[in-house]
Amino acid sequence: QSDTLFSSLINCYALLYPDEVEPLIEAFKKKEIRISSAFPSLETLGGYKVFFLPKPMSYHRIAGEEIKKVKRIQYISLGVWKDAPRVEELVNYPLMGGRFALTTQELQQLNLPSNPDKLRSLSPMSEDIYPKVRAHATDQTDVLYHQAVVQLNEIQDKNAAAIQTQFYFLLEE
Repeated sequence: QSDTLFSSLINCYALLYPDEVEPLIEAFKKKEIRISSAFPSLETLGGYKVFFLPKPMSYHRIAGEEIKKVKRIQYISLGVWKDAPRVEELVNYPLMGGRFALTTQELQQLNLPSNPDKLRSLSPMSEDIYPKVRAHATDQTDVLYHQAVVQLNEIQDKNAAAIQTQFYFLLEE
């Protein structure tokens, strides 16, 4: 999320340039610098990149049998975004890991299998949520919380070279 990314950037900047942090924070406050959240992308060793964006909320407005399939999709590639498919057409795109919609051209450029079952087994990232307890809390209310752990997976298919999952974000200054 953008607030987590902002915090990380400020902390790293403070380690490198401790005397210059306040002007950077002010630039963010004045909206001279704006950042997006971090989104996943894929990159081959040859430099081909596929950028993903969150699925628009408008794609949740669907009725019928396809609603469950559409709801599972979390990210759509820039290629799918540019195609701007109708909601019911979104499920016709290849789905990587069951959550990442790509175009057929992107699939070919990444040299990934076109078999839907094989493609579903290749996931760019995995997320686990662990329950935690604040052990040293003086107040025993709200001691239970959850921590999400995101793992970026390198995709290694026997027919393809390694594909690395990365995060990117947008910067406006």
